[in-house]
Parts: sequence; C-alpha cells; structure tokens
Amino acid sequence: MKRVLYPIPDSVTYLSGEGNYTYCHLLDGKKLLLSRTLSNCLEHYPDFIRIHRTYAINPNFLDGSRRLSAAAGEVHLAGLWLPVGRRRLSLVFKHVKQLSALPDK
Repeated sequence: MKRVLYPIPDSVTYLSGEGNYTYCHLLDGKKLLLSRTLSNCLEHYPDFIRIHRTYAINPNFLDGSRRLSAAAGEVHLAGLWLPVGRRRLSLVFKHVKQLSALPDK
C-alpha cells in the first residue's frame, strides 16, 4: 500500500474535499492535493472540526464566526469565510463557543 505523507497540523488551516480527493490549505497560501477522502484525512487530523460536507477547519486558526440566519452560518479563518452546513450549525457554534471560553495559550 502506498504511504501518504500528511503536512503537520500546525501548518494546515483547513481541508476541502472534492470527491475522493482532499486539498490541504496551508498557512503560506499553498494547497496540497491528497488522494484521500476528507473523512479519511480527518482520521489523521482528529482535532479538526468538520463544518460542512466539503470543509474541515483547524480550530487553532479560527478568527470568528457569524450566524446568517437560523439555518446558515459561517466561520472566519485565514482571511476567508467558510460556510457551515445547516445540519452541523448548532454543533459547530457550540464548539466555537467552548473555544472562545478557553484562556489563550
């Protein structure tokens, strides 16, 4: 079996899935293509938060969040807003609230 090399979690801001492939968006603006599904990559990055069917974020880079309506929301990281899936909305915002309550490192 072919070995996949994953970037270290501190350099990955978020993951975006496209079918059987996942893009690792890095802190320096580059993105790497992995031939793994997003679910498979999340096994390697257990601290990441799945916010949408196609997105998972590194909570260390989370800058903010906002609710757009009762069924829509977004999170801000790495200079862009990513959508939160409506089925994951309450869980993601609960997690964001817990993160903001933690003291800074």
